Amino acid sequence: MTLETGNLTVGNDSIIADAVKTEIKAGSTLDIQGGQVTIGNDDKWDGTIILGNDTDDKGGTLNYGTTNSGTLVAKSGNLNLLDGSILNIQDPSQVAQKVDVDIRKGATVNINSGAKFTLDSRDKWNGKVTLNDNGEFRTDNVNNALQGGVLQQNGGSSIFDNKSDIYISGDSYIKGGNTAILNGSILHLGSNVTMNTDNLLMDGNSYLNVMNNTIDTNNIGNMDVIGKNNVSIDIAPRAKVGDTFIIDNLNGQGTLNINDFNFVGLAPIDRRIKLQVFDAQNINDVEFTATDKKIFTPIGNYKLVSEGAGAYSAVLSGYNPQVFRGQVATLAAYNHQLLIDDMVTNHFILPNERQIDKAAQANKTASISPLFAPYQSTIEEGGLWTKTYVSFENLSMTNNLKVGNNVYGTLIGADFPMVKLKHGWKFIPTAYVGYNGGNQNFNGVDIIQNGGQGGFMGTFIKNNFIGSITAYGGGYFNEMNVAGNTDKTGNWFAGTATKLAYNIHATNHFIIQPTAFVSYNIFGKQSWGTDFGTMSMNSGTLNGVNVAPGLNLIYSRDTWSVYGTIQYMFNINDQVGGKAGNVKLPTTEMRHGYINYGVGFTKTWKERLNSYFQINFRNGGRTGVGFQL
Repeated sequence: MTLETGNLTVGNDSIIADAVKTEIKAGSTLDIQGGQVTIGNDDKWDGTIILGNDTDDKGGTLNYGTTNSGTLVAKSGNLNLLDGSILNIQDPSQVAQKVDVDIRKGATVNINSGAKFTLDSRDKWNGKVTLNDNGEFRTDNVNNALQGGVLQQNGGSSIFDNKSDIYISGDSYIKGGNTAILNGSILHLGSNVTMNTDNLLMDGNSYLNVMNNTIDTNNIGNMDVIGKNNVSIDIAPRAKVGDTFIIDNLNGQGTLNINDFNFVGLAPIDRRIKLQVFDAQNINDVEFTATDKKIFTPIGNYKLVSEGAGAYSAVLSGYNPQVFRGQVATLAAYNHQLLIDDMVTNHFILPNERQIDKAAQANKTASISPLFAPYQSTIEEGGLWTKTYVSFENLSMTNNLKVGNNVYGTLIGADFPMVKLKHGWKFIPTAYVGYNGGNQNFNGVDIIQNGGQGGFMGTFIKNNFIGSITAYGGGYFNEMNVAGNTDKTGNWFAGTATKLAYNIHATNHFIIQPTAFVSYNIFGKQSWGTDFGTMSMNSGTLNGVNVAPGLNLIYSRDTWSVYGTIQYMFNINDQVGGKAGNVKLPTTEMRHGYINYGVGFTKTWKERLNSYFQINFRNGGRTGVGFQL
């Protein structure tokens, strides 16, 4: 069928099938008004095709499946662009909004020379739309997220209107012309898709989303903002760069709001990251605001704040509790040492006080036997001992940290023979070594500690006075597990502690014993590199001073005793600093001191075997229960 000239109307029920070899010559018109026409590979189209009219939405159907196209005036009806087809439309061609368009995958629409092409919510966009010269492409309430349509704009005007939700990704690009995002519409730019447009208009709470996990630079000649409009961006915090809009002139009576942002690449290691998001030569009547959103990172929460004139800063607004893990490990080891200090300095004040008290009275009366009593022999000749302990507790620290803490270990010591000094003083030297283990849990962090120490203690006795002083040193190996990563580090420690006691004999068997405990401990700095956030971290030196007044009540018989003990531990100085990346962390310390109270039992078995069992409770900044044997 050949149209030489004039007008051929294809009315209702009329069909020109694909099998018909059709030629529409220049100067002729094929007017589809309710019928169906297929233009295929063997057909020629140089004239005009009119699809539908202004009053009838039904209009008819045009199936197009070739690359040769003339003038198309589509007013209503159905326009189906088949796979492999290329539809070139130019002035006076146009595709009105009432036309139901199906751009199938593999089909291409080239909009040139002032032609207009409109898609709405009834249309399907799976193929490619190219926009050139001064053509116009408009979407009206279109969502192409699931369809995957491609837009390649080299010129002309693209207008996204009436809540359109448009994804420009893959082979899509905007390399020229004008762009407008209007009336609640959203334009998403995919990975490696940049906007280079002569003019950009944002109006009516529209949204430009360039948050695509890559850092892009978008070039805009003139940008006009009317009302409040939104932009979302990516930020590479380690490189201190983000998505940037380079603009010649930024105008309008409106607000640009960054309503969302995302970190890409390595996590931040700085407290403040300044960015020039909108880099405009001239800014007139535009305000800049930012979302309240916060991004959680290995260091803490970051929020975005406007610095004015298109500049923004990502600012650390709160700490991730996990960032304090090194400081927590040091403080936990420090509290562990206070337990050991108290246990060691109590060695002759509590578990062996009965032997000391009886030995002091041993030679005041005549003895039938030439040998010393068993308890006196033990004190004067020395002996070997071992103390095993375990504690289950919570540590309350600053920076809103509540740490579950389990510690355990064994001390092995030797009491050397008693040395008699002048003026009635007696001196007992003691050496000891120990294994110290621990486990801390808080906010998704699991810390395993293994350590050891060695020390020397001297105990001075005169009448009812007992005083022990110890000095020691050792180290810890720490494994800090967080977010599937393990940080390995260690630190050394050293210190000294003393405890004084005085026996008040209320009765022959009951002793009231006031005590005073003082200690100083230093724990060394820890430094490590972490895979969680890929940064260097450290925790500082701890210099801890503690004072603890106390009272013991002891009921003692020849071969056994029971006692109660209570003391309050004042933390005079136990702050630990730290650093994560380039961020200096606030110091961490125990929030309060704690009260330590408990009961114990001692027993002598045969002549030289002594035993004791003690249970302790702690309340305050340190809460839990501990056992010694």
